[in-house]
Amino acid sequence: MVPKLVAGSNGSTIVVTLDYRLNIFGFLGADVLKDRASDGSTGNYGIQDQRLALHWVREHIAAFGGSRDNVTIFGQSAGGNSVLNHLTQPQSFGLYSKAIIESGLYINACPMDHANDVFDQVLHLANCTNLECLLHLSAPAVSALLSTIAEWGPVVDGVALPVFPQALVKQGRYNKAVPVILGSNKDEYASFIQDMPHNMSEADFDEYIGLNGWGIKNTVRVIKDLFKPSAYSYPSDLGNYSRWWWEAMRVSTLGGHYAPQAPGQPLLGVGHCSVRCLARLMVAGGTPQVYTYEFARPTKEVTNEMNVGVPLITGPGNPFAPHASELEYVFAAYDTLGKSNGEVELARHQSLDTLLENPYHFKLHSLHISMGFTSSASMLESPRSLHQKSFQCFIHFTQHRFDASIASLDNAEMFQSFHSNLLQCSNRFTQTRCDASIASLSIASMIRSLYSNMLLCFTRFTQTSFHHFNKILQSTSISSMNRFHHLSPLTSEILSPTLSLHPLSSPHLLSSPPTTTPRDVLRYLSFILSLTIPISKHRFNLFK
Repeated sequence: MVPKLVAGSNGSTIVVTLDYRLNIFGFLGADVLKDRASDGSTGNYGIQDQRLALHWVREHIAAFGGSRDNVTIFGQSAGGNSVLNHLTQPQSFGLYSKAIIESGLYINACPMDHANDVFDQVLHLANCTNLECLLHLSAPAVSALLSTIAEWGPVVDGVALPVFPQALVKQGRYNKAVPVILGSNKDEYASFIQDMPHNMSEADFDEYIGLNGWGIKNTVRVIKDLFKPSAYSYPSDLGNYSRWWWEAMRVSTLGGHYAPQAPGQPLLGVGHCSVRCLARLMVAGGTPQVYTYEFARPTKEVTNEMNVGVPLITGPGNPFAPHASELEYVFAAYDTLGKSNGEVELARHQSLDTLLENPYHFKLHSLHISMGFTSSASMLESPRSLHQKSFQCFIHFTQHRFDASIASLDNAEMFQSFHSNLLQCSNRFTQTRCDASIASLSIASMIRSLYSNMLLCFTRFTQTSFHHFNKILQSTSISSMNRFHHLSPLTSEILSPTLSLHPLSSPHLLSSPPTTTPRDVLRYLSFILSLTIPISKHRFNLFK
Protein backbone atom coordinates (compact mmCIF):
# COMPACT_ATOMS: atom_id res chain seq x y z
CA MET A 1 0.00 0.00 0.00
CA VAL A 2 2.96 2.36 0.44
CA PRO A 3 3.40 2.81 -3.36
CA LYS A 4 -0.25 3.90 -3.51
CA LEU A 5 0.38 6.36 -0.71
CA VAL A 6 3.26 7.91 -2.62
CA ALA A 7 1.41 7.86 -5.94
CA GLY A 8 -1.60 9.43 -4.28
CA SER A 9 0.49 12.43 -3.30
CA ASN A 10 1.68 12.89 -6.89
CA GLY A 11 5.19 12.06 -5.80
CA SER A 12 5.46 14.90 -3.28
CA THR A 13 5.77 12.54 -0.31
CA ILE A 14 8.58 10.22 0.67
CA VAL A 15 7.38 7.37 2.90
CA VAL A 16 9.84 5.49 5.07
CA THR A 17 8.73 2.33 6.84
CA LEU A 18 10.85 0.59 9.43
CA ASP A 19 11.27 -2.67 11.28
CA TYR A 20 11.84 -2.86 15.01
CA ARG A 21 12.02 -5.54 17.66
CA LEU A 22 8.66 -6.70 19.00
CA ASN A 23 7.28 -8.45 22.09
CA ILE A 24 9.94 -10.20 24.20
CA PHE A 25 12.76 -9.04 21.94
CA GLY A 26 11.73 -5.40 22.03
CA PHE A 27 10.16 -4.92 25.45
CA LEU A 28 11.49 -7.42 27.99
CA GLY A 29 12.64 -5.34 30.94
CA ALA A 30 14.20 -6.10 34.31
CA ASP A 31 16.51 -4.52 36.86
CA VAL A 32 19.11 -7.14 36.03
CA LEU A 33 19.11 -5.96 32.40
CA LYS A 34 19.90 -2.33 33.26
CA ASP A 35 23.59 -3.08 33.74
CA ARG A 36 23.81 -4.14 30.10
CA ALA A 37 22.71 -0.69 28.84
CA SER A 38 25.03 2.28 28.68
CA ASP A 39 22.30 4.59 29.96
CA GLY A 40 20.81 2.18 32.48
CA SER A 41 17.52 1.79 30.62
CA THR A 42 15.61 -1.43 30.09
CA GLY A 43 12.57 -2.76 28.26
CA ASN A 44 12.39 -0.06 25.57
CA TYR A 45 14.51 -1.64 22.85
CA GLY A 46 11.74 -1.47 20.24
CA ILE A 47 11.37 2.29 20.73
CA GLN A 48 15.15 2.65 20.57
CA ASP A 49 15.16 0.79 17.24
CA GLN A 50 12.65 3.29 15.89
CA ARG A 51 14.75 6.17 17.18
CA LEU A 52 17.80 4.77 15.41
CA ALA A 53 15.80 4.76 12.18
CA LEU A 54 14.87 8.40 12.77
CA HIS A 55 18.55 9.25 13.17
CA TRP A 56 19.28 7.46 9.90
CA VAL A 57 16.57 9.47 8.17
CA ARG A 58 17.96 12.71 9.52
CA GLU A 59 21.41 11.86 8.22
CA HIS A 60 20.57 10.35 4.83
CA ILE A 61 17.10 11.33 3.62
CA ALA A 62 18.41 14.26 1.58
CA ALA A 63 19.95 11.71 -0.80
CA PHE A 64 16.39 10.59 -1.61
CA GLY A 65 15.04 14.09 -2.15
CA GLY A 66 13.65 14.54 1.35
CA SER A 67 14.15 17.20 3.99
CA ARG A 68 15.56 16.36 7.42
CA ASP A 69 13.67 19.34 8.82
CA ASN A 70 10.24 18.28 7.59
CA VAL A 71 9.57 14.84 9.01
CA THR A 72 6.16 13.54 10.10
CA ILE A 73 6.04 10.45 12.29
CA PHE A 74 2.74 8.66 12.41
CA GLY A 75 1.28 5.29 13.23
CA GLN A 76 -1.89 3.37 13.96
CA SER A 77 -2.67 1.24 17.03
CA ALA A 78 0.71 0.05 18.38
CA GLY A 79 2.31 2.38 15.84
CA GLY A 80 0.30 5.28 17.25
CA ASN A 81 1.35 4.30 20.75
CA SER A 82 4.96 4.38 19.56
CA VAL A 83 4.43 7.94 18.33
CA LEU A 84 3.12 8.85 21.79
CA ASN A 85 6.33 7.48 23.26
CA HIS A 86 8.46 9.57 20.91
CA LEU A 87 6.43 12.63 21.93
CA THR A 88 7.32 11.98 25.58
CA GLN A 89 10.88 10.65 25.40
CA PRO A 90 13.37 13.56 25.08
CA GLN A 91 15.88 11.36 23.23
CA SER A 92 13.52 11.53 20.23
CA PHE A 93 12.96 15.29 20.30
CA GLY A 94 14.38 17.07 17.28
CA LEU A 95 14.10 14.01 15.03
CA TYR A 96 10.64 14.91 13.69
CA SER A 97 8.57 18.04 13.11
CA LYS A 98 4.99 16.70 13.18
CA ALA A 99 3.21 13.73 14.75
CA ILE A 100 0.02 11.78 14.00
CA ILE A 101 -1.53 9.21 16.36
CA GLU A 102 -4.29 6.90 15.13
CA SER A 103 -6.03 4.79 17.78
CA GLY A 104 -2.89 4.69 19.90
CA LEU A 105 -3.50 6.56 23.16
CA TYR A 106 -4.29 3.52 25.30
CA ILE A 107 -2.19 2.54 28.31
CA ASN A 108 0.48 0.20 26.95
CA ALA A 109 3.51 0.77 29.20
CA CYS A 110 4.10 -1.14 32.40
CA PRO A 111 5.79 -0.18 35.69
CA MET A 112 9.15 -1.64 36.68
CA ASP A 113 7.67 -3.99 39.27
CA HIS A 114 5.45 -5.61 36.66
CA ALA A 115 8.36 -5.86 34.22
CA ASN A 116 10.42 -7.71 36.84
CA ASP A 117 7.54 -10.11 37.43
CA VAL A 118 7.29 -10.82 33.70
CA PHE A 119 11.05 -11.39 33.54
CA ASP A 120 10.84 -13.95 36.38
CA GLN A 121 8.01 -15.66 34.52
CA VAL A 122 10.14 -15.83 31.37
CA LEU A 123 13.00 -17.41 33.32
CA HIS A 124 10.63 -20.02 34.73
CA LEU A 125 9.11 -20.84 31.34
CA ALA A 126 12.58 -21.16 29.81
CA ASN A 127 13.79 -23.44 32.63
CA CYS A 128 16.48 -20.88 33.43
CA THR A 129 17.64 -19.57 36.80
CA ASN A 130 19.57 -16.51 35.63
CA LEU A 131 20.11 -14.09 32.78
CA GLU A 132 23.13 -15.91 31.32
CA CYS A 133 21.02 -18.98 30.72
CA LEU A 134 18.40 -16.93 28.95
CA LEU A 135 20.97 -15.19 26.75
CA HIS A 136 22.22 -18.51 25.40
CA LEU A 137 18.78 -19.61 24.18
CA SER A 138 18.11 -19.57 20.45
CA ALA A 139 15.67 -17.07 18.99
CA PRO A 140 13.11 -19.81 18.16
CA ALA A 141 13.30 -21.06 21.74
CA VAL A 142 12.65 -17.57 23.08
CA SER A 143 9.81 -17.04 20.60
CA ALA A 144 8.15 -20.20 21.87
CA LEU A 145 7.60 -18.47 25.21
CA LEU A 146 5.30 -15.88 23.64
CA SER A 147 2.24 -18.11 23.65
CA THR A 148 2.05 -17.70 27.42
CA ILE A 149 2.77 -13.97 27.72
CA ALA A 150 0.61 -11.80 25.48
CA GLU A 151 1.03 -8.25 26.78
CA TRP A 152 4.19 -6.39 25.76
CA GLY A 153 4.96 -2.71 25.72
CA PRO A 154 7.43 -0.02 26.83
CA VAL A 155 8.68 -0.15 30.41
CA VAL A 156 8.57 2.72 32.91
CA ASP A 157 12.22 2.18 33.78
CA GLY A 158 12.98 5.60 35.28
CA VAL A 159 15.37 6.43 32.42
CA ALA A 160 13.68 6.31 29.02
CA LEU A 161 10.28 6.63 30.71
CA PRO A 162 10.16 8.19 34.19
CA VAL A 163 6.36 7.70 34.34
CA PHE A 164 3.61 6.68 31.93
CA PRO A 165 3.57 8.66 28.66
CA GLN A 166 0.04 9.91 29.33
CA ALA A 167 1.15 11.19 32.74
CA LEU A 168 4.11 12.97 31.14
CA VAL A 169 1.71 14.81 28.85
CA LYS A 170 -0.39 15.84 31.85
CA GLN A 171 2.74 17.11 33.59
CA GLY A 172 3.76 19.10 30.52
CA ARG A 173 6.88 16.96 30.05
CA TYR A 174 6.61 16.20 26.36
CA ASN A 175 7.56 17.67 22.99
CA LYS A 176 5.46 20.84 22.81
CA ALA A 177 7.19 22.18 19.72
CA VAL A 178 5.41 20.06 17.11
CA PRO A 179 1.80 20.04 15.84
CA VAL A 180 -0.16 16.86 16.57
CA ILE A 181 -3.11 15.05 15.01
CA LEU A 182 -4.79 12.37 17.10
CA GLY A 183 -7.98 10.42 16.62
CA SER A 184 -9.87 7.14 16.74
CA ASN A 185 -12.67 5.15 15.11
CA LYS A 186 -16.27 5.16 16.25
CA ASP A 187 -16.51 1.42 17.01
CA GLU A 188 -12.91 0.44 17.83
CA TYR A 189 -13.81 -2.48 20.09
CA ALA A 190 -16.19 -4.13 17.65
CA SER A 191 -13.12 -5.99 16.39
CA PHE A 192 -12.12 -7.20 19.85
CA ILE A 193 -15.35 -8.55 21.32
CA GLN A 194 -16.67 -10.48 18.33
CA ASP A 195 -16.36 -13.67 20.37
CA MET A 196 -18.94 -12.34 22.84
CA PRO A 197 -22.53 -13.54 22.24
CA HIS A 198 -24.13 -11.21 19.75
CA ASN A 199 -27.42 -11.59 21.63
CA MET A 200 -25.77 -10.46 24.88
CA SER A 201 -28.22 -10.06 27.72
CA GLU A 202 -28.21 -7.53 30.54
CA ALA A 203 -26.78 -10.16 32.89
CA ASP A 204 -24.01 -10.85 30.37
CA PHE A 205 -23.34 -7.12 30.19
CA ASP A 206 -23.05 -6.82 33.98
CA GLU A 207 -20.60 -9.72 34.06
CA TYR A 208 -18.55 -8.27 31.22
CA ILE A 209 -18.32 -4.87 32.92
CA GLY A 210 -17.17 -6.49 36.15
CA LEU A 211 -14.50 -8.62 34.47
CA ASN A 212 -13.02 -5.61 32.74
CA GLY A 213 -12.47 -3.54 35.85
CA TRP A 214 -15.37 -1.12 35.60
CA GLY A 215 -17.71 -2.87 38.01
CA ILE A 216 -16.18 -1.48 41.18
CA LYS A 217 -17.73 0.92 43.67
CA ASN A 218 -21.21 0.39 42.24
CA THR A 219 -20.28 1.95 38.90
CA VAL A 220 -22.22 -0.56 36.78
CA ARG A 221 -25.45 1.39 37.37
CA VAL A 222 -23.73 4.67 36.48
CA ILE A 223 -22.35 3.17 33.27
CA LYS A 224 -25.78 1.87 32.31
CA ASP A 225 -27.26 5.33 32.80
CA LEU A 226 -24.57 6.93 30.65
CA PHE A 227 -24.86 4.44 27.78
CA LYS A 228 -28.59 3.67 27.71
CA PRO A 229 -30.25 4.38 24.32
CA SER A 230 -32.19 7.35 25.68
CA ALA A 231 -28.94 9.07 26.74
CA TYR A 232 -26.44 7.81 24.17
CA SER A 233 -26.71 7.71 20.39
CA TYR A 234 -26.69 4.39 18.54
CA PRO A 235 -27.31 3.69 14.83
CA SER A 236 -30.86 2.91 13.82
CA ASP A 237 -29.68 -0.42 12.41
CA LEU A 238 -27.97 -2.50 15.10
CA GLY A 239 -27.34 -5.36 12.72
CA ASN A 240 -27.50 -8.80 14.29
CA TYR A 241 -26.35 -7.50 17.67
CA SER A 242 -28.35 -6.84 20.80
CA ARG A 243 -28.61 -3.51 22.55
CA TRP A 244 -26.42 -4.82 25.40
CA TRP A 245 -23.70 -5.98 23.00
CA TRP A 246 -23.63 -2.49 21.50
CA GLU A 247 -23.42 -0.92 24.95
CA ALA A 248 -20.58 -3.23 25.93
CA MET A 249 -18.72 -2.40 22.73
CA ARG A 250 -19.15 1.35 23.12
CA VAL A 251 -18.17 1.27 26.81
CA SER A 252 -15.03 -0.67 25.88
CA THR A 253 -14.21 1.74 23.05
CA LEU A 254 -14.68 4.93 25.01
CA GLY A 255 -13.76 3.82 28.52
CA GLY A 256 -10.61 1.92 27.78
CA HIS A 257 -9.72 -1.54 28.94
CA TYR A 258 -8.50 -3.12 32.13
CA ALA A 259 -4.71 -2.82 32.27
CA PRO A 260 -3.35 -5.04 35.07
CA GLN A 261 0.20 -4.06 34.14
CA ALA A 262 -0.65 -0.41 34.88
CA PRO A 263 -2.18 -0.27 38.38
CA GLY A 264 -3.46 3.12 39.40
CA GLN A 265 -3.61 4.44 35.84
CA PRO A 266 -6.79 5.76 34.21
CA LEU A 267 -8.43 3.26 31.90
CA LEU A 268 -7.44 5.10 28.76
CA GLY A 269 -8.40 3.15 25.67
CA VAL A 270 -8.41 3.55 21.92
CA GLY A 271 -11.61 5.58 21.66
CA HIS A 272 -12.50 9.23 21.44
CA CYS A 273 -12.66 9.87 25.19
CA SER A 274 -8.92 9.26 25.38
CA VAL A 275 -8.43 11.43 22.29
CA ARG A 276 -10.28 14.36 23.88
CA CYS A 277 -8.47 13.88 27.18
CA LEU A 278 -4.97 13.94 25.64
CA ALA A 279 -5.89 16.70 23.17
CA ARG A 280 -7.04 18.98 25.97
CA LEU A 281 -3.87 18.26 27.94
CA MET A 282 -1.75 19.10 24.90
CA VAL A 283 -3.60 22.36 24.31
CA ALA A 284 -3.12 23.26 27.96
CA GLY A 285 0.53 22.25 27.72
CA GLY A 286 1.25 24.63 24.84
CA THR A 287 1.28 22.41 21.73
CA PRO A 288 1.11 24.86 18.78
CA GLN A 289 -1.68 23.04 16.91
CA VAL A 290 -3.76 20.08 18.06
CA TYR A 291 -6.24 18.41 15.69
CA THR A 292 -8.62 15.56 16.50
CA TYR A 293 -10.79 13.33 14.32
CA GLU A 294 -13.26 10.47 14.67
CA PHE A 295 -13.68 8.03 11.78
CA ALA A 296 -17.28 6.80 11.70
CA ARG A 297 -17.84 5.38 8.19
CA PRO A 298 -19.04 1.74 8.12
CA THR A 299 -17.35 0.10 5.12
CA LYS A 300 -19.78 -1.88 2.99
CA GLU A 301 -17.15 -3.74 0.97
CA VAL A 302 -15.39 -6.85 2.32
CA THR A 303 -11.86 -5.82 3.37
CA ASN A 304 -8.96 -7.28 5.31
CA GLU A 305 -7.02 -5.75 8.16
CA MET A 306 -3.92 -4.28 6.55
CA ASN A 307 -1.51 -5.33 9.27
CA VAL A 308 -1.95 -9.11 9.44
CA GLY A 309 -4.47 -9.65 6.64
CA VAL A 310 -7.34 -11.04 8.72
CA PRO A 311 -10.88 -10.07 7.63
CA LEU A 312 -12.30 -6.91 9.17
CA ILE A 313 -15.90 -6.53 10.27
CA THR A 314 -16.89 -5.00 6.96
CA GLY A 315 -19.19 -5.89 4.09
CA PRO A 316 -22.84 -5.48 3.08
CA GLY A 317 -24.99 -4.43 6.03
CA ASN A 318 -22.00 -3.64 8.24
CA PRO A 319 -22.97 -1.06 10.92
CA PHE A 320 -19.46 -0.60 12.41
CA ALA A 321 -16.37 1.56 11.95
CA PRO A 322 -14.03 -0.84 13.81
CA HIS A 323 -10.36 -0.69 14.72
CA ALA A 324 -8.10 -0.25 11.65
CA SER A 325 -11.01 0.20 9.21
CA GLU A 326 -9.87 3.72 8.31
CA LEU A 327 -6.61 2.46 6.83
CA GLU A 328 -8.19 1.46 3.53
CA TYR A 329 -9.13 5.10 3.09
CA VAL A 330 -5.84 6.51 4.34
CA PHE A 331 -3.88 4.37 1.89
CA ALA A 332 -6.27 5.08 -0.99
CA ALA A 333 -7.04 1.38 -1.48
CA TYR A 334 -9.45 2.10 -4.32
CA ASP A 335 -9.41 -1.50 -5.55
CA THR A 336 -10.94 -2.81 -2.30
CA LEU A 337 -13.48 -0.05 -1.63
CA GLY A 338 -16.87 0.54 -3.19
CA LYS A 339 -17.16 2.94 -6.11
CA SER A 340 -20.95 3.28 -6.20
CA ASN A 341 -21.47 3.84 -2.46
CA GLY A 342 -19.07 6.75 -2.05
CA GLU A 343 -16.20 4.85 -0.39
CA VAL A 344 -13.68 5.52 -3.15
CA GLU A 345 -14.62 9.18 -3.17
CA LEU A 346 -14.15 9.37 0.60
CA ALA A 347 -10.77 7.66 0.27
CA ARG A 348 -9.77 10.20 -2.36
CA HIS A 349 -10.54 13.04 0.02
CA GLN A 350 -9.12 11.40 3.13
CA SER A 351 -5.89 10.07 1.63
CA LEU A 352 -2.82 11.90 0.42
CA ASP A 353 -4.41 12.22 -3.02
CA THR A 354 -5.95 15.51 -1.90
CA LEU A 355 -2.81 17.15 -0.55
CA LEU A 356 -2.03 18.97 -3.78
CA GLU A 357 -5.54 20.36 -3.92
CA ASN A 358 -4.68 22.81 -1.13
CA PRO A 359 -1.35 24.61 -0.77
CA TYR A 360 -1.93 25.00 2.95
CA HIS A 361 -1.52 21.29 3.60
CA PHE A 362 1.40 20.73 5.90
CA LYS A 363 2.72 17.61 4.20
CA LEU A 364 3.83 19.03 0.87
CA HIS A 365 7.37 17.86 0.20
CA SER A 366 7.61 16.34 3.65
CA LEU A 367 8.91 13.01 4.80
CA HIS A 368 6.71 10.54 6.61
CA ILE A 369 7.98 7.86 8.95
CA SER A 370 5.50 5.05 9.50
CA MET A 371 5.49 3.50 12.96
CA GLY A 372 2.91 0.92 11.95
CA PHE A 373 0.32 2.58 9.77
CA THR A 374 -0.25 6.06 8.48
CA SER A 375 -2.74 8.87 8.15
CA SER A 376 -3.23 12.13 6.36
CA ALA A 377 -4.58 15.46 7.49
CA SER A 378 -4.02 19.15 6.99
CA MET A 379 -2.36 21.88 9.02
CA LEU A 380 -1.64 25.50 8.23
CA GLU A 381 1.80 26.92 7.63
CA SER A 382 3.10 30.47 7.83
CA PRO A 383 2.33 32.84 4.91
CA ARG A 384 6.03 33.18 4.11
CA SER A 385 6.40 29.46 3.40
CA LEU A 386 3.00 29.29 1.72
CA HIS A 387 4.03 30.90 -1.56
CA GLN A 388 7.08 28.63 -1.80
CA LYS A 389 4.95 25.53 -1.21
CA SER A 390 2.37 26.74 -3.71
CA PHE A 391 5.02 27.04 -6.41
CA GLN A 392 6.36 23.56 -5.65
CA CYS A 393 2.84 22.19 -5.55
CA PHE A 394 1.99 23.68 -8.92
CA ILE A 395 5.04 22.13 -10.57
CA HIS A 396 4.21 18.65 -9.29
CA PHE A 397 0.52 19.02 -10.10
CA THR A 398 1.03 20.04 -13.72
CA GLN A 399 3.81 17.56 -14.36
CA HIS A 400 1.72 14.72 -12.91
CA ARG A 401 -1.33 15.67 -14.97
CA PHE A 402 0.80 15.92 -18.09
CA ASP A 403 2.62 12.62 -17.54
CA ALA A 404 -0.65 10.81 -16.86
CA SER A 405 -2.20 12.17 -20.04
CA ILE A 406 0.82 11.46 -22.22
CA ALA A 407 0.84 7.87 -21.00
CA SER A 408 -2.67 7.41 -22.39
CA LEU A 409 -2.07 8.99 -25.80
CA ASP A 410 -1.62 6.13 -28.20
CA ASN A 411 -2.90 7.93 -31.28
CA ALA A 412 -3.42 11.43 -32.52
CA GLU A 413 -7.21 11.57 -32.24
CA MET A 414 -6.95 11.81 -28.43
CA PHE A 415 -5.11 15.12 -28.70
CA GLN A 416 -8.24 17.27 -28.70
CA SER A 417 -9.64 15.81 -25.50
CA PHE A 418 -6.26 15.95 -23.80
CA HIS A 419 -5.60 19.56 -24.72
CA SER A 420 -9.08 20.68 -23.69
CA ASN A 421 -8.64 19.03 -20.29
CA LEU A 422 -5.17 20.47 -19.98
CA LEU A 423 -6.37 24.03 -20.50
CA GLN A 424 -9.29 23.66 -18.10
CA CYS A 425 -7.17 21.93 -15.48
CA SER A 426 -4.33 24.44 -15.63
CA ASN A 427 -6.58 27.49 -15.63
CA ARG A 428 -8.71 26.28 -12.70
CA PHE A 429 -5.66 25.19 -10.75
CA THR A 430 -3.84 28.50 -11.26
CA GLN A 431 -6.94 30.51 -10.33
CA THR A 432 -7.52 28.43 -7.18
CA ARG A 433 -3.91 28.72 -6.12
CA CYS A 434 -3.90 32.49 -6.59
CA ASP A 435 -7.22 33.01 -4.81
CA ALA A 436 -6.20 30.84 -1.85
CA SER A 437 -2.76 32.38 -1.56
CA ILE A 438 -3.84 36.00 -1.88
CA ALA A 439 -6.50 35.44 0.78
CA SER A 440 -3.78 34.64 3.29
CA LEU A 441 -1.04 37.05 2.19
CA SER A 442 -1.03 40.69 3.22
CA ILE A 443 2.39 41.67 1.89
CA ALA A 444 2.40 42.80 -1.72
CA SER A 445 5.90 41.56 -2.40
CA MET A 446 4.91 38.04 -1.37
CA ILE A 447 1.95 38.12 -3.75
CA ARG A 448 4.18 39.21 -6.60
CA SER A 449 6.74 36.51 -5.71
CA LEU A 450 4.05 33.84 -5.59
CA TYR A 451 2.59 34.78 -8.93
CA SER A 452 5.99 35.16 -10.52
CA ASN A 453 6.77 31.59 -9.51
CA MET A 454 3.47 30.37 -10.91
CA LEU A 455 4.05 32.17 -14.17
CA LEU A 456 7.50 30.65 -14.52
CA CYS A 457 6.19 27.19 -13.68
CA PHE A 458 3.30 27.41 -16.13
CA THR A 459 5.62 28.49 -18.92
CA ARG A 460 7.95 25.56 -18.23
CA PHE A 461 5.02 23.18 -18.24
CA THR A 462 3.71 24.41 -21.57
CA GLN A 463 7.17 24.20 -23.07
CA THR A 464 7.44 20.64 -21.82
CA SER A 465 4.12 19.73 -23.43
CA PHE A 466 5.27 21.33 -26.68
CA HIS A 467 8.43 19.22 -26.78
CA HIS A 468 6.57 16.03 -25.88
CA PHE A 469 4.03 16.50 -28.64
CA ASN A 470 6.77 17.42 -31.06
CA LYS A 471 8.24 13.95 -30.49
CA ILE A 472 4.83 12.32 -30.84
CA LEU A 473 4.07 14.11 -34.06
CA GLN A 474 7.33 13.00 -35.66
CA SER A 475 5.98 9.45 -35.69
CA THR A 476 2.31 10.26 -36.38
CA SER A 477 0.92 9.52 -39.81
CA ILE A 478 -0.58 12.25 -41.99
CA SER A 479 -3.90 10.38 -42.15
CA SER A 480 -4.32 10.44 -38.41
CA MET A 481 -3.31 14.12 -38.39
CA ASN A 482 -6.46 14.97 -40.31
CA ARG A 483 -8.41 14.33 -37.12
CA PHE A 484 -6.99 17.54 -35.64
CA HIS A 485 -9.21 19.82 -37.75
CA HIS A 486 -11.63 20.31 -34.82
CA LEU A 487 -9.01 22.10 -32.72
CA SER A 488 -9.95 25.63 -33.71
CA PRO A 489 -12.84 26.01 -31.18
CA LEU A 490 -10.33 25.47 -28.39
CA THR A 491 -8.29 28.39 -29.65
CA SER A 492 -11.21 30.77 -29.78
CA GLU A 493 -12.40 29.81 -26.30
CA ILE A 494 -9.23 30.94 -24.56
CA LEU A 495 -8.89 34.27 -26.43
CA SER A 496 -9.87 37.43 -24.56
CA PRO A 497 -10.51 40.93 -25.90
CA THR A 498 -8.25 42.28 -23.18
CA LEU A 499 -5.27 40.35 -24.52
CA SER A 500 -3.11 41.13 -27.50
CA LEU A 501 -2.86 38.23 -29.93
CA HIS A 502 0.44 36.76 -30.98
CA PRO A 503 1.32 37.09 -34.70
CA LEU A 504 1.13 33.33 -35.05
CA SER A 505 -2.64 33.48 -34.56
CA SER A 506 -3.24 33.67 -38.30
CA PRO A 507 -6.61 33.07 -40.02
CA HIS A 508 -5.20 29.79 -41.23
CA LEU A 509 -5.03 28.52 -37.65
CA LEU A 510 -8.44 29.88 -36.70
CA SER A 511 -10.19 28.06 -39.50
CA SER A 512 -10.70 24.36 -40.10
CA PRO A 513 -8.37 23.37 -42.93
CA PRO A 514 -9.35 20.31 -44.95
CA THR A 515 -5.90 18.81 -44.37
CA THR A 516 -3.77 19.45 -41.28
CA THR A 517 -0.07 18.74 -41.38
CA PRO A 518 2.35 18.18 -38.50
CA ARG A 519 3.73 21.65 -39.16
CA ASP A 520 0.23 23.13 -38.66
CA VAL A 521 -0.11 21.38 -35.29
CA LEU A 522 3.32 22.56 -34.21
CA ARG A 523 2.39 26.11 -35.17
CA TYR A 524 -0.83 25.74 -33.19
CA LEU A 525 1.05 24.55 -30.11
CA SER A 526 3.50 27.40 -30.50
CA PHE A 527 0.55 29.76 -30.58
CA ILE A 528 -0.85 28.25 -27.36
CA LEU A 529 2.56 28.67 -25.75
CA SER A 530 2.67 32.34 -26.80
CA LEU A 531 -0.74 32.93 -25.21
CA THR A 532 0.42 31.66 -21.81
CA ILE A 533 2.34 34.76 -20.86
CA PRO A 534 -0.32 37.34 -21.94
CA ILE A 535 -3.06 35.42 -20.12
CA SER A 536 -0.99 35.15 -16.96
CA LYS A 537 0.04 38.81 -17.11
CA HIS A 538 -3.59 39.78 -17.51
CA ARG A 539 -4.50 37.87 -14.33
CA PHE A 540 -1.62 39.48 -12.55
CA ASN A 541 -2.86 42.95 -13.48
CA LEU A 542 -6.33 42.05 -12.22
CA PHE A 543 -4.91 40.91 -8.88
CA LYS A 544 -2.87 44.09 -8.54
